[in-house]
Amino acid sequence: MPLLEGIATKFLSETGPIIALGADSTYDDLLDPLPGRTTKSRLAHRVSLPFVDGTLAVSERIATLAQRYSGGPVRIIHPFVQSDRYERLRGLDTTPEGNRILCVGKYRSKNGQDILLDAISRVDADVRVDFAGPDTEQITEQGNIHSHGFVSEEKLYELFRSAALIVFPAPVGAFPVITLEGLCAGLPVVVTSRIGTATLIRGIDGRLIADPTAEDLARAIRWYFKLSPEIREELAQRADQLGVGFRESEGLETFGFEFARLLRDVGFEGTIND
Repeated sequence: MPLLEGIATKFLSETGPIIALGADSTYDDLLDPLPGRTTKSRLAHRVSLPFVDGTLAVSERIATLAQRYSGGPVRIIHPFVQSDRYERLRGLDTTPEGNRILCVGKYRSKNGQDILLDAISRVDADVRVDFAGPDTEQITEQGNIHSHGFVSEEKLYELFRSAALIVFPAPVGAFPVITLEGLCAGLPVVVTSRIGTATLIRGIDGRLIADPTAEDLARAIRWYFKLSPEIREELAQRADQLGVGFRESEGLETFGFEFARLLRDVGFEGTIND
């Protein structure tokens, strides 16, 4: 249910607690207005959020922002990788010592592909970038830039297998599953500082986190590709260890546990159906 409608229902009828799901850039938009977000939407969220009873946030960053803008307690529930894809990614023999970057996502300004294109033009290393996702075929192919558009599952696994590094260049993101998929495949991931999974990536190496500018993204990419094969393999092993924790069964169990705790926190005495 849309948040504003839910709040109206709360005041106009007898209902259970209103739980907000913090899983997108809504809170970042309140903190610092984002392109593409309307003033009307921003106002609706600013008015509604103080009246929610609690929030399920998909990242530590969103949890912090929710505590600032929302009413009630906050619990964190991380997304996970679906079982079939998790198993396939875990079984891939990837090549962290190679020279290929994989960037997955629909081609639009909020996803930062144009920032990555600018960054690559500033990197003097012999690096190839594969763009995959809806509308990425609009990216002009030239030299080391390859655009694949929307791809099949098998093609996506092939691109993961040949990649040495995943780059998610969006300036803002809640907890992008594609970054988790990179970790599941045992690949280091470059993200920007306002991406929810940056807290995870810091556990591989903080230098993989960049400001959302072409200059700093180029710095992170340049740093990685100048590493020795041995150091890259060590980072890949750290990524692989982090990826273990995002299995679907564990994610669903954690979701149920934290949701139940949140309902208890807000004083709800009902039952939850399995």
